[in-house]
Order: sequence, then C-alpha cells, then structure tokens
Amino acid sequence: MLGLLGQVLLQNGEAAQAVEVFHRALAEAGRWGDDSYPFAPTYMMLGHASACAGDEGAAIRALSEAAARFDRKGRAAVEEAAQVRLQLADLLRGNVRAADAVAVLESVLLDAAAPDLDERMLAQVRLDLARGLSELEEHRDAAEEYLRLADAVAGWEDQSTHTMVACEASLALARADRWEAVEAARERALAAHAKAPQWDQMVGTLREFAKLVIREHGSDRMDAALALLAEADAVGEAAERAGASYNSWFLRGGSHYERARCLAIAGRFEEALAEVERAVPAYEEGGRPAESPRAEAVRLAALIEGADLGRTQAAVARLTAAITRCQAVGLPEAAEILADLRQRIAASES
Repeated sequence: MLGLLGQVLLQNGEAAQAVEVFHRALAEAGRWGDDSYPFAPTYMMLGHASACAGDEGAAIRALSEAAARFDRKGRAAVEEAAQVRLQLADLLRGNVRAADAVAVLESVLLDAAAPDLDERMLAQVRLDLARGLSELEEHRDAAEEYLRLADAVAGWEDQSTHTMVACEASLALARADRWEAVEAARERALAAHAKAPQWDQMVGTLREFAKLVIREHGSDRMDAALALLAEADAVGEAAERAGASYNSWFLRGGSHYERARCLAIAGRFEEALAEVERAVPAYEEGGRPAESPRAEAVRLAALIEGADLGRTQAAVARLTAAITRCQAVGLPEAAEILADLRQRIAASES
C-alpha cells in the first residue's frame, strides 16, 4: 500500500512526500524480509521522485540500487536494467560526471545480454555514450560510436534518426582531426537530410564545420569556411521554400554571426562588422528567447568596432545601449559581460 501511495503522490507532483513514502515502503519490506516485494521498481521510482524533488545525489544512489537489483533477475529484466542505467547516466551527465556516465553506458553494451535489447534502446545507449565521450573530448572514440550507430540506424523506416546521427558523426570526425574521413561523412549527412530533412540540425552542422575549419586551418581556409556558411544559408532557404517549421531567426542570425567571426580572423574587419550587424536584427525577430544571442552579437560587434577598427566611442555607445536592454529583459550576467568589455574599451582610448 505504501508503494502504491508513493506512485500516486509522484504522479500528482508531490515528489518530496513520495520520497518519504517510498523510503517507508522499502523499510517495511526489508523489515519483514519479503522477497516477493518489487524492490527494484520501487528503488527506480524513488530515484525519479528524488530527482523531481531536487535531490539528484539521492536519485543517483536509488537508481544505482535499482539497476543492481534488476541485474539479479538475469535476462528476464535486462530491458529494465538497461532503461534504469540510461536514466542514471543522464543524471550523472547533468551533475558534471560525464566519466561516470560513460562507464555506466559502456557497462550496458559490454553486458552479455546486450544483443537481447530492443534496437531502439540499444541505439539510445550508443547515442548517449557517443555524446558523453564528446563531453570528455575523447573525440576519436566518440566518432567511432557515432559511425557504428549511423550504420545501425541506416535501415530504419524513420530516417530522421539517421540524419541526426550522421550530422553528429561528421562533426565528431572533424573534432577528432580525422579530416580524411570528414568529407565522406558530411556527404552522408547531406544525403540523409535529403531523404529525411532535419533543417535546424543540418544548418547547425554546416555552421559548426565552418567554425572547425577556421579553428584548425586559420585564414588559409577562409574560402572553404565561407562556402560552408553559404551552404548552410542555402539549406535554410530550402526550408523556407518547403514551408518547413524551423528556427529561422536563430539559423539566420547564427550564420551572420559565424561569418563575421571568420572575416574578423582573416582581418577583414569592415566586412566582419557589417556581417555581425546583420545578425542583430535577425535575432530580434526571435523575441525574448533571442535576447541572449543578440547580446553576444552586440558584444562581437563592439569588439571589432572598438578593438580592431579603433572606433572606441561608437563601441562604447553600442555597449551602453545593449547593457540597458539586457538589464530590462532580465539578463544580468550578459549585462555584466558587456559592462566589463565597455570598461576595457573605454580604458584603451585613454
């Protein structure tokens, strides 16, 4: 009865009370030594309730115990054990414990029962593992996981997953400095996108490629970076023609912003300033959610204007207006960053 009450409380959003009731249920069952009691599912629900109550440490401990108890049931509970470990890994990553999350996910794949898992669950484990490895900057291992996953999902009827994974795989290869394989991976992503469009992700992938090309090769590959940004713009334009639902203001603003960064690295400051100034009105179309990237675009514009072009007064005026705007829309950290830059630019004039 206590276990059922805990479930009702959890479903009603009363997480803290549910945590207390689940603890009581487990204590009573343990006291009487009732092996028929569903300990593993109760620990799993305790983990959910603890997470909802904001106690992620307790949630991690409860989910770890749930996974261990599901393991004792052998192959009969392999799906449940894997599901709990997916949730556990997600919590660990959220607590900046990516290495622990990776270890948990690897344990799922190394289990002898892994081939018995549902293919979609197995794919989710590989995807989370690849992302965890990327967070640890183990880009080569991440790229290998993404490529295995891309092969696994290539035959799925729903090809949108293949597009998403192909995009992430191509970027992982670039971050791993495996440029000999990048072009083929990028073509695979574009081919998958043609079958099952993922507009936002495809544009973001091409834009990130441009950033990585500049980071790796500098201004020597400026033309290649600009070509990638033009390709990203073309994908966005195709989405508009198709009447697709996608984040237009974010994608257009991001392309202008990245193009400005590339031009600034090449020392083409006037062009860079003009480009980032195009990003600002693009972001303004997004309303309140766009205020943070808009503030960043203004920061870059002021940096180019004040530090590179020597127009300190104009840069200070630009920043002053942006600081006032950030304070008005509730972005105190952005306002502080802009104020610090304004102080440095003003000091450089004197």
